[in-house]
Amino acid sequence: MTRRRSLIEDERAAVYVEFLVVFWPLFFLFLGTMQIGMAMSADLALQHSADMAARSAIVVLPDDPQFNGDNAKNELNYNSTANPGFVDKALGLIESLSGSSLASLFAGSDVSTSFMSNLFSKGDTRLNSIRFAAFRPMLPFAPHPSEIMDPRSTIIDAIDGAGARLLFGFVYNMGALSITFPETAGGPIQTADPISYGGNTPVTVRATYLFHCGVPFVGQMMCKAASQIHLQSEEGKAELDMAVAPSLINALAVMGVASAIGGGKQACFLVLRREATLTYQGAAYQFRSED
Repeated sequence: MTRRRSLIEDERAAVYVEFLVVFWPLFFLFLGTMQIGMAMSADLALQHSADMAARSAIVVLPDDPQFNGDNAKNELNYNSTANPGFVDKALGLIESLSGSSLASLFAGSDVSTSFMSNLFSKGDTRLNSIRFAAFRPMLPFAPHPSEIMDPRSTIIDAIDGAGARLLFGFVYNMGALSITFPETAGGPIQTADPISYGGNTPVTVRATYLFHCGVPFVGQMMCKAASQIHLQSEEGKAELDMAVAPSLINALAVMGVASAIGGGKQACFLVLRREATLTYQGAAYQFRSED
C-alpha cells in the first residue's frame, strides 16, 4: 500500500509555482521599463519642441506686423483672438501628413473653420506661430482615441494605430501642449498681457506636455488622473491652463471621474516640462508697414 505524501513533502509542480513567483515581478518590471522608455522618448521630443519654439520666438518677435495680424513687434498676447491662424496651419500640417482626410472635413465649410478657430485659437498671431513650431514634434506622442475612451487598454493600444493617433493628436495636443515664457530660466512664467521683450535679452520658452501613460497596470501606478495632475505639478497644471484649448484637459478630467464613478478605470497622465533659452537680438529698424 502506497503511503500518501503530505503537503510539505509533495514536490510535484514545484517548477510551475516557482515560475509564477518569478514571472509577475519580471513582467511588471518589463511593463515599467516600457512605460519609462516611452515617457523618456516624449521628454526628449519635448526638449526639441522647446528648442523649436525658442528659435521661432527670436524670429517671430521682431517680424513685420503686416504679416502677423498687425500685432505690435516684440509683444505676445494670450488673450487676443485676432487673426489667430493656428487652426489653418494645423489643418495644413495634417493634410500634408495624411493626404486629405482631416482637412477635407473643414475645407468647404466657413462655419466649421470659424467655429474651430474660435474654440482652439486663443492668442495672437505671433504667439500661435511660436506654438505651431512646437506642435509638430509632439504629434507622434498623442494617445490613440481608444486609450482615452476606454482606459482598459492593451500594450498594442499603447503603440499601435499611427493614423488614428495622428488625427486625434491634432485635437489632443491643442490642450496637452502649452508654450509659456518664464521670466528667467527655471523661473515662474510671465503672466503680464501682453508679454514684451527688448533687444539683446534672453528669451526663455517652456514647453509643457500632458503625456498619456498607456501601458496597462504600471501606467495607473506611475501617473495621475487628469483631475489630479495638480498634485503631480502645480506649476505644470498652471502652464497647461495657458494652452491653445485648456478646456480639453477639463473634459478629460470629467470623463475620468465619470468612469471612476461607473466602476471603470481613469486614463492617467504625466506632466513633462522642458525649456530652452536663446538671445533675442531684436530689430532696431522700422518696417514700411509701421510708417
